[in-house]
Amino acid sequence: MLFALHLRSVIFAADAPSFAFESRGLSLSDVAGVVGKRYGLSIFFATPEMAARPVHGNLSADSEDDALRVLGFLAGTDYRRQGSVILYGVGVQSWQAVPSGLLTQEQVSRMENASIVGGYALVKGDEITQRNFSDVVERLVSRRSVVAKLLVVDTSGVRADALADLLNHARVDVSLSGPVQSPSFDVVLDFKSILNFLKTDTSSSVLINQEVRLMSGESFNTYNGRVRERPIYVRPEYSESDLVTSYDKTQLGFTFKIDPVCLGDEWLFRYHIEDSDYIEELRRTSFSGVERIREGERKQLVSLRRNMEMKVSRGVPVLRAISKRAFTWATVSSESRSIVVFMEIIKDETADAGRAPARPASDGSSLTLFNNKQ
Repeated sequence: MLFALHLRSVIFAADAPSFAFESRGLSLSDVAGVVGKRYGLSIFFATPEMAARPVHGNLSADSEDDALRVLGFLAGTDYRRQGSVILYGVGVQSWQAVPSGLLTQEQVSRMENASIVGGYALVKGDEITQRNFSDVVERLVSRRSVVAKLLVVDTSGVRADALADLLNHARVDVSLSGPVQSPSFDVVLDFKSILNFLKTDTSSSVLINQEVRLMSGESFNTYNGRVRERPIYVRPEYSESDLVTSYDKTQLGFTFKIDPVCLGDEWLFRYHIEDSDYIEELRRTSFSGVERIREGERKQLVSLRRNMEMKVSRGVPVLRAISKRAFTWATVSSESRSIVVFMEIIKDETADAGRAPARPASDGSSLTLFNNKQ
């Protein structure tokens, strides 16, 4: 039998595909972590309840396929496979990589219970606490057949070193495509829109139909619209006044101001967070700083990420811009759970930086996120 309840020793044979594993009340997610480590897989479940299901007894399998069927037996459902990524749960029959990067409303409705949709992933903290977090993230963002890449992580229960792995090593490359009517700082996504999404229902297992607004005011839906390839440009002729943005306490619970300035081949970003009742660690405090980095200085990039992780661990929301090539940011939410959103936007390296981008004629379609590294 694939699933055995009789007692036996725990065995991990280095030169054989079989394994045996004893579980004394571990969650199904923990067991999946063992199987995933044994066979080099990233395993996810459609609902937190399924992932938290307790498992008692000894599990054994003779091969990777057998191990996945064992997990399916325990989860009470079938699984869907995409390379080394395995998904169990409701909606798996329609879970798929979408080569065009677009999801129709019907596809979104069918897949709304899945943990991964078209490259978007919400990973629950209690599912990754015992895993190599950076490896899970790298596997998600490296799939070339899935084009839209945005990672939203519930960090409740995640170890500090796992969070550091995410910020120091994982990269999410995103590009914008489609008609943009205003030239104002196209590459920066609106902080308020995504934060509002996180504040509404952080227990949701999927990010769908999420409206994201550019600071210039244009908006788009992640699943809608016709893809039109358009290089990313951050042009130095924009003045400082064109780029300044701020949000007050009525919108965020704290005052957050960003002042981006272009200085030759550098982007300088000033940020300031004032007294806040929304995040307890920021009460009666203020935080401000200046960061700059020249293109190509990757060591500084790593240093900035580590610096960001330190500030995140203290409950300080952080926004970082790294020259004209990349944009990274993270925030920590209020109450008992912590939410970290990590995103990086890479400028199209093949574009002629000295020439203004051709602006496609508007056909009323929405912007769409797609992978910049095809």
